[in-house]
Amino acid sequence: MSLSQVRCLRAAAVLEELTLKLDLLKHTYIVQIDKDDVSPEDKADLTTLIKYCETITNHVSKMLCELEESQSFSYLLQLADAEEQRRQHEEKEMEERKGLEQRELALLLEELQQKQDKLNELEKVCITLTQQQNSQQEKKKDEVTKTQDFTYERKCQHAVWKLQQQLKVIQEMKENEKRAHEEGKKFLHKQHQELVQKLEKDQQYTTEMLQENKKQLLDVSRKKTLALDKLAEMQRKFREMERMVAEDKKEQEKLLQQEKETKSATKLQAWWRGCMVRKGLRSLKKAADGKKGGKNKKGKKKK
Repeated sequence: MSLSQVRCLRAAAVLEELTLKLDLLKHTYIVQIDKDDVSPEDKADLTTLIKYCETITNHVSKMLCELEESQSFSYLLQLADAEEQRRQHEEKEMEERKGLEQRELALLLEELQQKQDKLNELEKVCITLTQQQNSQQEKKKDEVTKTQDFTYERKCQHAVWKLQQQLKVIQEMKENEKRAHEEGKKFLHKQHQELVQKLEKDQQYTTEMLQENKKQLLDVSRKKTLALDKLAEMQRKFREMERMVAEDKKEQEKLLQQEKETKSATKLQAWWRGCMVRKGLRSLKKAADGKKGGKNKKGKKKK
């Protein structure tokens, strides 16, 4: 929607004032970073704020260009829509990543469970072999006599010892697998928590940015309203001044007209008197007055 020229000028003035304030704020942050008593965390925060100021300044510059070129004010809405689409895209990516990690975790747990089942089966086999060996040893002990060769007994003991060693190795492998399984679960749980925290921070940051953009839009609208009110007041005063000027002009024209009429009347009166003097109208008038006076006297005498 295209704006009127007055509104464009007012909006441009507000945006230019906002640009100047952002530049001043950016310069203030830069001066604070250069100080020696600033901690690294504060420097990082100030650097982030400087980047925000630069980003907002770029947006304001684009809005000014849009006002100058097309006399429209739709860039901020487009920016909000783009930010909303970016946030939705990031949330979608985080959800996809979270689902992928959950599937990987499920596959890893399934694999660990399969290894655990295999270890349990091996343990059962070892226990079965040990029981068979013990039963065979008992049978052999029952069958052999006291006079049998001592070497055979040592071989049996050695075989039992080997089976016990194998059982210990299997148990150690089982413990190692359990430990690895627990460590994997802890690592994946920790990674899952970190991703959830990161997602919450991103959502909070996006919410804050949207609130800040809305606040800036409200400030711009408020300043725009104030500027419109000031412009209306100035227009009212201008109309009053125009009316007063027109009245003064009419009064001056009236006075000039009266002066002209007075001068014209004076000139006409002077001309008439000159004519009367030149043609002797006064003497004729006096003679006529004298005749009238004589007649009156004669009439009186007849009486």
